[in-house]
Amino acid sequence: MLFLCVSFYLHNMKRTALAFLLLATMILSMVRCITPQGAATSGNAERSYDFDYYPMHPQMVLYHSSDDSTILFIKFKSKELLYTRGQGEKDFNASLRIIVQAYQQGDDLSVKDSAFFHMMDKTGAGKDLDLIGSKTIHLAPGLYTLRVNVIDEHRNSSSIFLLTADKDDVHNRQNFFVHRKGSIDPLFMAFAEAGTTLVAENKRRVQKQISSPIRVLRISSDQRLPPPPFSNAVADILNPGLANSTPYVTGQADVCEFVADQGYFLITGSDGEFAGSGIACSSPFYPAIEALDQLAPPLRYITSKAEFDEITKHSFPKKLIDRFWLDCGGSKEKAKDLIRAYYTRVEEANIFFSTYTEGWKTDRGMVHLVFGNPTSIKPSANGESWIYGDEGNPASLIFYFKKIENPLSGNVYVLQRDPQYKQVWEQMVSSWRTGRIYLQ
Repeated sequence: MLFLCVSFYLHNMKRTALAFLLLATMILSMVRCITPQGAATSGNAERSYDFDYYPMHPQMVLYHSSDDSTILFIKFKSKELLYTRGQGEKDFNASLRIIVQAYQQGDDLSVKDSAFFHMMDKTGAGKDLDLIGSKTIHLAPGLYTLRVNVIDEHRNSSSIFLLTADKDDVHNRQNFFVHRKGSIDPLFMAFAEAGTTLVAENKRRVQKQISSPIRVLRISSDQRLPPPPFSNAVADILNPGLANSTPYVTGQADVCEFVADQGYFLITGSDGEFAGSGIACSSPFYPAIEALDQLAPPLRYITSKAEFDEITKHSFPKKLIDRFWLDCGGSKEKAKDLIRAYYTRVEEANIFFSTYTEGWKTDRGMVHLVFGNPTSIKPSANGESWIYGDEGNPASLIFYFKKIENPLSGNVYVLQRDPQYKQVWEQMVSSWRTGRIYLQ
């Protein structure tokens, strides 16, 4: 009877939609998280995936509206802002100042353009609202790093985020403004609820006198869960050139409207090439875990194959899930703590590591679920290293993830597997199963 544990998570531990640091769908222009056109990573790389480290988690999207203009869209959750009421003021309000500086990559790092704007709100005090603003930045063709400084003026605190803007390629995802029909706001994550009517616009194609229509392709491929870190196998990488790609909808030269059912879709205007904006359509709750049928799949990392098969094939799997967590914790209270920690990590993985599949199904998501936040992260041009323990200590555990260029997502990283991980992996799985995991 662990029903209370699962209910506790579903109804009380929903993490404020754990916003989204992103980076070019994920770190640079989509090098880390997963927005359709652009994304942001924290300026503090060592804490990039530590959600609780940051007071604010803005989501950002870049849209190249013309050859010399780019629009930055930014979204905040009102519950993450400080609302105060000044002397003589009637209403509580929040005040944000956003400073954007654009540096062209490869030059002397001089500022090519800068923008400054305010966002103020009087409606969100004590509520959970989305606050969305935008600002046009003047960028000529080229490759840029955008430094976005977000300042909560009432809290007197600031956070710096980095994005990459690629204006050389008219076909990349930052050229597609993807939004729900009837909305003027972009999709801030490259996910939508199945059955949603989406509109994709690309104005630069017309400016470049490209007359071929925008197309939507359905990309299908069997995606297995990633093998454990000590395996000789490697994670599946979905490549549209190798996967089954079928035409779904054809639009006009600058706009395409479609209703997407469940699956993964590529919005592209490049004939014969797979470049554009990828959109995954599935649960309306994403990246959160709010439905009972979402509880079992992530357990695969810490269950045996026999246990997992028994859970997923049972006519009432929740009963076995309850029993599993109660056995792990030894008591209802400890089971609640384990459930909270594990499914919070699932949601965090979806926020930071999503690609053409849910973030928890990726290599980084797998390691995040089992090991938690690393002590530090060392990014490089070709990937990133996760360090558990003191840097330079030979006893520290290090995972290296290689960045893979992929037309469907800029957030594909593959773990460099090693048989030597077997012992530490089994120890961590055992810690979960005996309730001895460090609960962050």
